[in-house]
Amino acid sequence: MNNNIITKNAVLQALGLFFMASLLLTSCLKNQEDYFEDSATVRMSKTINQTKEILLNSEYGWEFEYYPDRTLTYGGLVYTVKFDSLMATVACSLIPDSTVTTYYRLTNDNGPVLTFDTYNTLLHFFATPSASEYQAKDGDFEFVIHSISEDLIVLYGKKTLNTMYLRKLKYSPQEYAAKTIAISENFVQSLSGTMGTDEVTGDVDLNTKSIEFIHGNDTITSHFVFNDQGIRLYAPLRIGGVSAQTFTFDAETNVLKCVDEGSEDISFQGVPHDENYIPFSMYAGNYKLHYFNNQLEANVSLVPSRIDATYHLKGLSSKYELILNYDFNTGELTLSPQMIGVINDRAVYFLTSNISAEGYMDDIWIGEECALKLIWNKNMVYPAFTFEAVAPVKYPCNSGVLMILYYDEDEILRGDEVTDMEWLTNQMYYFPYLNSLTKLSN
Repeated sequence: MNNNIITKNAVLQALGLFFMASLLLTSCLKNQEDYFEDSATVRMSKTINQTKEILLNSEYGWEFEYYPDRTLTYGGLVYTVKFDSLMATVACSLIPDSTVTTYYRLTNDNGPVLTFDTYNTLLHFFATPSASEYQAKDGDFEFVIHSISEDLIVLYGKKTLNTMYLRKLKYSPQEYAAKTIAISENFVQSLSGTMGTDEVTGDVDLNTKSIEFIHGNDTITSHFVFNDQGIRLYAPLRIGGVSAQTFTFDAETNVLKCVDEGSEDISFQGVPHDENYIPFSMYAGNYKLHYFNNQLEANVSLVPSRIDATYHLKGLSSKYELILNYDFNTGELTLSPQMIGVINDRAVYFLTSNISAEGYMDDIWIGEECALKLIWNKNMVYPAFTFEAVAPVKYPCNSGVLMILYYDEDEILRGDEVTDMEWLTNQMYYFPYLNSLTKLSN
């Protein structure tokens, strides 16, 4: 009997609670309806209009912190973007003398989206497929807007989901670029410091823009982007109960100092590269190419492309140019075998070769490992670079040669020398005994 009474009371109590909850829920729903007076479509339109108004309201434009690739293979880089009502003028902070204008749109795609929908050689660099990269470099050109304020817009890549930022510029893109390049060219190869009570060291990889932080038995890899003050990590570094993400860099003392609120006491002492390190910009200029034991020469130029860490060697012929790859960690520039064009639907290659002292071409190589690197004479006033095989024991290359490569009817790879005069240098299809590149005074 008592059990029945208790059960009945419990049921009545539960019903009462349910009734009260229903009233509260109804009240909440009514409040929500009052709060959202406009429809979702109208609210989205207001958000898009507000975003556009903020984008236009910047005298110098925006710093666009961009991270391609889902695994952050390339680290980050900064574009600068100046918006008007229809167009965006884009520059890369690492290529200050180049700007490209493109159309942009703010649209609704299950949320507000900023899209750059006409081809832009800078902004679409990581998103454009090629014969060797059919999925490109996993870059974005459509960005979902996460949050907006007067000075900061947080986005994420629609494809990669990487977090990216638009920050209002405080001065011209040219000044911003100059400061960013100066920091990147003088950055350190390693660092050490303290976070909380933990001793921390870090190895810097400038090719992937990442730092491998080591504390105790733990290792944390953080990717970063260069900016006009120093670097900013993709995500906060949390060690020893504290965190740090944004650092200024002093090239005089090689010190990185955290400027995040509450973490201003965190700093790292950096170790610079040695005196033989050649910054990227030092290679740029006009040269005299010497080869065939200095009996032949050609006027050439090395033109930088910092966005993909390469130099274009121009001047050998109007039909092609050679691509040299720069290693930001070692400061070395290398020339590898590569396809340079097409003649009669057949591929033309620049290949490396070994020519004996007697003048015989012993071997011809096509692999990337069969490369030549430039060795600096350590003279800042009259710089010159000699050619040296990267793997001299296995691939003792000392020359270059132009060859037409194709497969015959039996699927056998064949090679023919190039005879078209427009392709030749000094009327020759090969460069025996590559000696040096001597920089000409400007």
